[in-house]
Amino acid sequence: MLDRKAPSRGTLGLCKSANLCEHRRAMSHLRSRQLGYFILGLGLSLAAISCGDSGGLSSQPPAGTPRPTPTLDPTEAASRDTERQEALGDLADSLQSYYELHRSYPVAGRLQSFCRFPIDAGCAVAEELGPLPEDPSGDRFYLYQSDGATFILLAQMDGPPPPSECPEPLPGSLAGRDDLYCLQGSPSP
Repeated sequence: MLDRKAPSRGTLGLCKSANLCEHRRAMSHLRSRQLGYFILGLGLSLAAISCGDSGGLSSQPPAGTPRPTPTLDPTEAASRDTERQEALGDLADSLQSYYELHRSYPVAGRLQSFCRFPIDAGCAVAEELGPLPEDPSGDRFYLYQSDGATFILLAQMDGPPPPSECPEPLPGSLAGRDDLYCLQGSPSP
C-alpha cells in the first residue's frame, strides 16, 4: 500500500501533488526574491536621480557648501564698479525728480533692495520715471533706505570702494562691511 500524505495547504492554495507543492513553494520564493530585487533596484534608481545623472559622483558640491568666489579680472571689476557709481548717481537724480513731484522720497523705514521686488519702495520711482539701472553683475542689487526726507543708496563693489557718503554706523547687517559705495541725499535747497 502506498503511503500518501494528505495534500498540504500552501500559501498559494491546495496542492494536488508533492511535486506541485514544491513547484509552488519554489515559485513563491522566486517571486519574493524578484520583488526584493525590484524594490532594491527602484531604491537605487531613486537615489541616483536625487544625486544627479552622474550616479552620485556629482561634480557640484552639495547645497550649502561654500564655493570659492571666481576671481574677477581687475579691469572688468573696475569697469563694473564705475558703472555702479554712475547707476547710483542716476538713481539719486531720479529720487530728486520724484521728490519734486511728491515732496517726499519713497519711504523705506528699513534697508531694502531699491526695486528688486514689486513691493520695494524704490519701485515707486520706476512707476513715475521709467526704467531703473540694475547692478552689472546680474546677481546683486542696489540697496535703499529713506525716511521720506532723506535717503541713502548703497552698492556692493567688486574692488575697494572710492570715498563715499556711507553713514556711521552702517544700517542693519551691513555694519563692518568695507566693500560698499554709498550716496546720501536730501532735497535741494
